[in-house]
Amino acid sequence: MTPRRLLLSGRLGQPVAVALADLLPQVSVRVREHPDSDDVGWAQAYTGFMWPQVPGPVAFEWVHAMGAGVDDFVDHSSQIGLLTRTIGGMPERMGTFVLALLLDHAHHLTAYAEAQRRRQWRPLGPAPLPSRAVVLGTGQIASGIARALGLHGVHVTGVNRSGRLASDFDTVYPWRDIDAALDGCQVLISALPASPATKGIISDTVLGSLRETQFINVGRGSTVDLSALQSALTRGSVVQADLDVFEVEPLEAASWLWAHPQVRITPHVGALSTVDDVVEAIATTFAELARGVRPPLHVDLEGEG
Repeated sequence: MTPRRLLLSGRLGQPVAVALADLLPQVSVRVREHPDSDDVGWAQAYTGFMWPQVPGPVAFEWVHAMGAGVDDFVDHSSQIGLLTRTIGGMPERMGTFVLALLLDHAHHLTAYAEAQRRRQWRPLGPAPLPSRAVVLGTGQIASGIARALGLHGVHVTGVNRSGRLASDFDTVYPWRDIDAALDGCQVLISALPASPATKGIISDTVLGSLRETQFINVGRGSTVDLSALQSALTRGSVVQADLDVFEVEPLEAASWLWAHPQVRITPHVGALSTVDDVVEAIATTFAELARGVRPPLHVDLEGEG
């Protein structure tokens, strides 16, 4: 299968198309901010951040997600012959982002910014980085987080469905042993994808097992029970929540999260896809398809759904 007509949408559509013109001259490319029925009928392959919203039947031989998250595409798995995604340098960028959040917390940088606004001179003793972190998920993005923290002496425990060992983690627990995994946890980081199985999985059962823990979510917003998080912040089992992802984005202006003093909101920027990431992934996948090789970036639709 070597699709020859590729439809692109999303914020990176135009620059990706320009780069692909040199790399894949045999492919006809069409860029649309909002694809219509004619566009999707023309295309054999599609790449973007979201599934195109058009009436009537839509089907593609190949779909490539410009980001690492594929939940919006998995919802349309019956209409996709092959699904691939972008990874590129995102694991390293996500690891750096999470490390920055921990360093900010350890060195009181947010507190100093607030003190400056109030013209207050308030020296605070720096706290060490946590000695132990737990990462929910052990995939490529989670591994990037584990590598970044491990380089700074943090013991990193991973949690996945099976307990299967994963590189870059010091230990791995199956989800059924989540209580044991969280014993002594100082920072809990979620890199979980969105799926029916993970919706609300970070519940009172999980957050109630914590003790004065920093919680970071860079996976998907739907995985967190926000009522449970609010309760955890109130009782002190979570002392700081750094949230980069939300079930509805942009986050609604009325959300209680905006004004909570122990919540820091960032607008889904932990590991943004770059043009180079997307172009390399598309070009590499196209070459593998031309050779009849199953691309390493493919997504197991049955496993993800």
